[in-house]
Amino acid sequence: MLGSDCVSVEEVAAVVKRLFEQDGHFPPIAKLWQPGELCFEGFFLVKHPDGKVQMAWQRSNPINPNELAEQGSSEFSDLDKAISAFIESEWPKGIDGIPLSPLCRP
Repeated sequence: MLGSDCVSVEEVAAVVKRLFEQDGHFPPIAKLWQPGELCFEGFFLVKHPDGKVQMAWQRSNPINPNELAEQGSSEFSDLDKAISAFIESEWPKGIDGIPLSPLCRP
């Protein structure tokens, strides 16, 4: 349960999925870099018109946050698999010091 010492991966995945389905991308502020804009750093999910989901990542130039330094992506045809890959990539050691576990008990 959120607010405890343990958060289940399923709980996090459900929140990510709900917000992704609502906005077509996750996190809500994330987007692919465009010249002249600040570069969102980290992993994020983007829904494509063909229904596939892209897990992208990018980072900015450390001296100039308006310049893209690196980027990459993977494509998924299954949303649940994309969300699982996102969680494993973005939060491999948990979220803000709270570990993610397959099962959490109260």
